Amino acid sequence: MCEPTTIVSLTMAAVSAAVSAYGMKQQGKAQQAQAQYQADQANANAQAARDKAEVQAAQKAREVEQTLGSQRAAFAANGVDISDADTSASKVLGDTAEWGDYDRRLIQYNGEMQAWNFENQAQGLEFEGKNAAKAGNMNAAASLIGGASKVAKGWYDYSSGGGTSGGSGGSGKFYDPALQKNVSSPVRH
Repeated sequence: MCEPTTIVSLTMAAVSAAVSAYGMKQQGKAQQAQAQYQADQANANAQAARDKAEVQAAQKAREVEQTLGSQRAAFAANGVDISDADTSASKVLGDTAEWGDYDRRLIQYNGEMQAWNFENQAQGLEFEGKNAAKAGNMNAAASLIGGASKVAKGWYDYSSGGGTSGGSGGSGKFYDPALQKNVSSPVRH
């Protein structure tokens, strides 16, 4: 018959392994949730970068239109004909429009590059979160296997003569029939 201390000891080892496994799994889930939150923030930052670039590009386009209007008014006030494409005034207006469009596109490009960096960061965080969840599952499985091994070894030791039952007393784990007592390790005779 099993001794109460043996039953308690084996039960505690099993419960300890289960609690440890649960904790490891929950830790993996928490790390995954944290990484997903950070990835969501990075994706939101990417959209904000695109939106900001779009607003700045529109603002640049308005500034260029205002500059072109001011240039046209100044040329007209001085009697300069801007309808002829070969005049220097027309070339100034063309350069202003061209450089203004370049600046607008550069603003959009820089916003897109910033958004792309945020999206790459988000992908890395999502990958990190998935790996954390997998690691939590693997650590939980390892804890359960280790706990099961301890319980099995404890049961084996008890049922094969270890413990305090079935013998002549003593504190050893192995019963030696030649010595007729429990010993701490097997002895070859």
